[in-house]
Amino acid sequence: MWQERLAQLVTTCHWIGAKGWAPATGGNMSVRQDDTWCWLSESGRDKGSLTTEDFSAG
Repeated sequence: MWQERLAQLVTTCHWIGAKGWAPATGGNMSVRQDDTWCWLSESGRDKGSLTTEDFSAG
């Protein structure tokens, strides 16, 4: 289930990146895995080119 949420977030990041709304240093993206864990994007990455590999569990 969380893999689907992460994939949806990547799709949303690409849309946001295409709009120019969040440049590379414009913040991080995240999605909750469960009550304990979430996935966070790498800092400084272009939101329009993020992949699931650019997220770390935290």
